[in-house]
Amino acid sequence: MKNGRKQLSRRDFLQSSALATMALGAVPIARQQTEKQKEEPDPEKIRNYSKDMKYRQVGNTGVYLSALCMGGGDLNNAAVVNRAIESGVNVFHTGLDYRNANSMAVLAEAIKTKRDKIYIALKDTFPKEAPNDIDALLKMLGTDHVDFIFYARHKAEEIISPEIRDQFEGFKAKGKVSHLGLSTHGEVKACIAAAVDCGMYSVIHAALPQSGLELAAEELRKAGEKGISIIPFKSMRDIKDPGLQIAQFKKLLSNPMITSVNRGLPSLEVLETYLKAIRESLTASEDISLYRYARMNRSDSCAMCGMCEGACPQKIEISTILRAKAYYHDQLGDRDKALSTYQELSPDRRHDGNCLECRACEIACPNGIQIVQKMNEANGLFRSLLA
Repeated sequence: MKNGRKQLSRRDFLQSSALATMALGAVPIARQQTEKQKEEPDPEKIRNYSKDMKYRQVGNTGVYLSALCMGGGDLNNAAVVNRAIESGVNVFHTGLDYRNANSMAVLAEAIKTKRDKIYIALKDTFPKEAPNDIDALLKMLGTDHVDFIFYARHKAEEIISPEIRDQFEGFKAKGKVSHLGLSTHGEVKACIAAAVDCGMYSVIHAALPQSGLELAAEELRKAGEKGISIIPFKSMRDIKDPGLQIAQFKKLLSNPMITSVNRGLPSLEVLETYLKAIRESLTASEDISLYRYARMNRSDSCAMCGMCEGACPQKIEISTILRAKAYYHDQLGDRDKALSTYQELSPDRRHDGNCLECRACEIACPNGIQIVQKMNEANGLFRSLLA
């Protein structure tokens, strides 16, 4: 059934749970210690090493990243950043469009004397008055280089771009950037596949909620085979319960194809909870609870696959509109970012009066989400914000 509420027998449930675990590439709990021993890196090779942190290598680069990557819209507290660095976190993701550049300002202040302890992953958002000027961004961060640049692209055909390659090589030749990454939250399955096939990227920073992980399992496996690191974000977006969010975090870390998990951490209390989880293993009961939750809430969980947009005869930017409402407005409480994201869309790509309610999007959705209803709610929100 589309809504995922069908009752399972115990035998069927256990079989389904095992299949789901294999599909997500998770390491069975009994093998976690073996995998840990196999992966244990040399502390001398790790920037900002702490014995209580886990680290994994980015492909064959020699760079080891902490299991926790901090950043995005919730990178707004210098005390949290400092505590994270003290605890062995060594990778931070930031960009000009997070909290009106406040994310960059907070990171710059926190790392004035700690730049050599961390890796910075910078989103390719340049000032309007200085397009493609990485020096303007470096000045804002108080550094002369960043370690990764993540190009934000959300259509599969945009992934293989000579312009991206040439710009990155120019930055790299000048010592401004070391490694190339892709960041995507649209057509995620197809975008990961394109990034893996083209071989340009060392890291794929992808929106991978529960259902998205399952849908992109084969693409993630291929990325692992090619030594391309995966850093998921928005991975707990559809999970409301804090305990289950921690369980999902531990499950992600049990997946050998995932290098680090990008997580917004707004307070010291939340940070400490995640630091504790890094030292723990996913339990069987947590794994079962995650599976049950995913099954029961499938019809509310967007896999970020883009199939709805591909089916829409009006070419409405469904995922962008829903992201602006559900993520920026509802989850982060960032009214300005939600509104600016919506307004960046051309009028013919918005829902405003354009939706035919043909429900082609819902037919295409692998999770059976009631997209039309959600789009109507988003349309009502943005109408009120613009009034």
